Amino acid sequence: MIGGLAGLLSFVLGYIARPHRETWFESALMIVSAMMGASFSSVVLSAFMSSLVLVSRRFRVNPGMLPHNLKLTLQTT
Repeated sequence: MIGGLAGLLSFVLGYIARPHRETWFESALMIVSAMMGASFSSVVLSAFMSSLVLVSRRFRVNPGMLPHNLKLTLQTT
């Protein structure tokens, strides 16, 4: 949903900057590529979080505290 809106916003801003320069194929390609990028990002994030929970269960660590600790670690670096 957000990827489609981002692609549509990109099309509108491009049309305002240079009217009648883009075809419908280029605008559809822009919207589809934005949606694919958002989908790929979602898959990577969900795979990372799932693996984090599985590894934490393997080492008998509370998986609820790991994202908070990881966020604090990344903020200090």
